[in-house]
Amino acid sequence: MKTAAILVAAGSSARMKSGGASKTMMEIGGEPVLSRTLRAFEHAACISKIVIVARACDFDAIQKASAFVTKPLTITEGGKERQDSVSNGA
Repeated sequence: MKTAAILVAAGSSARMKSGGASKTMMEIGGEPVLSRTLRAFEHAACISKIVIVARACDFDAIQKASAFVTKPLTITEGGKERQDSVSNGA
């Protein structure tokens, strides 16, 4: 069975008061949160593909943070509302 992990990360992080920076790019232990999450999916035998739904302005940072991923990886743009972003990732 093939299983895709869909990471919905297209929000503005407004509640974080991050000044517009994506919370997935904030660092924990010197590594972006996104990279830590992707590492877990990269090592999970049950995950065969990873889809990241994000803001277009974050695509370059996401590509950099995900450079180590060897599984098929798709980065797609989020929608107006969370439900739209989830739909875009499916």
